[in-house]
Amino acid sequence: MNILFITHKMPYPPDKGEKIRAFNIIKHLSQNHKVFLYSLSDNKNDLYYIEKLNEYCASVNVYNICSFFSNLRAAMYLLTRYPFTFAYFFSYRMKKDIKKACKDKFFDMVFTYCSSSAQYVMGDESLIKCVDFMDIDSDKWKSYARKTKFPFSLIYTIESKRLARWEKKINETFDISIVTTEKEKERFITIDPVHATKIIVIKNGVDFNYFEYHSAKGRDLSLIFSGQMDYLPNIDAVIYFYSKILPFIRKQVPNVSFYIVGRKPTATVRRICKKAIVTGYVKDIRNYLAKAAVCVVSIRISHGVQNKILEAMASGLPVVVTSEALEGIDAIPGKEIMVGNTPEEFALVVTELLQNVQKRELISKNAQEYVKRYHNWKINLSKLDIIFNDFVNMQ
Repeated sequence: MNILFITHKMPYPPDKGEKIRAFNIIKHLSQNHKVFLYSLSDNKNDLYYIEKLNEYCASVNVYNICSFFSNLRAAMYLLTRYPFTFAYFFSYRMKKDIKKACKDKFFDMVFTYCSSSAQYVMGDESLIKCVDFMDIDSDKWKSYARKTKFPFSLIYTIESKRLARWEKKINETFDISIVTTEKEKERFITIDPVHATKIIVIKNGVDFNYFEYHSAKGRDLSLIFSGQMDYLPNIDAVIYFYSKILPFIRKQVPNVSFYIVGRKPTATVRRICKKAIVTGYVKDIRNYLAKAAVCVVSIRISHGVQNKILEAMASGLPVVVTSEALEGIDAIPGKEIMVGNTPEEFALVVTELLQNVQKRELISKNAQEYVKRYHNWKINLSKLDIIFNDFVNMQ
């Protein structure tokens, strides 16, 4: 099959959630199909990765957008009924080239990654169209509204309502809609119950060749949180952990270190978490996962699967989470993962793991078995092959 693949961000390097999923889907599809990639980029350094993507794609077309002008356009769209996130991730040139490509080439399928990419083929009824929503963005912005103050709470509420209308419209006009978890599917059905049968779940996976298992023995007495550190849920999580949870842990384990690993840490994170080790961007997260004793994911605003949890579990790192962070991860609490929903409870579980190497080893081994069983990219993405073939054979 010839597959037109549209994404709102360059899907390489696979070093954050949305890029990890997009790249692994492209990698999987390229084994049996020709993938023609059209991607936006707001980072000029992304151009260095075109050669790598050419290993998997029949063609790679990248369109740079300027963050300043994209933000300006998004702000202007606040005065319309159109989602401002759609306005941010829009390129007239990419729209024009996709339209021309659809006329000049025969595509068996269009795969749009995230709702912002769906806008590029909304009006074309001649194509079989699939969208991977990843997260239900309308619900995500609703959560942001609850966690922020006026005027941002109002802006986020408006965006949530606009996105819900477009998500419904996309699901109505596309042939296949993909989400990452059963809870995301349940949320989406409330938006468009009439077309619920179009919605399918494809879980995230882990690259087990990349994230190798390391024993719990011989690790540093340190804790780790990883992620994009200008992202609201991650900012909230590390500040909550540092301010509310870590003091309880240090009463029992005074010499424990806390690593905040991820690009673009905000000034607020650096100011509040001043005794944490804030690394900023690191080239290889595996070096930090191999040394830490416990991964802490104190997420309170969560949507979809937290890849940081799966990667830590695959690396032999016991993970302590809040219940919010468990969405899409069916690991058994107390056996494959540890849960703490209050600062005291969270701290108690982390402290026990820090002080008990045997328990860390047991949890980490169970965790690795879990991710291998339920978060294998090859197995999870095989659903796409079946669905795509069914649709093409129907034509």
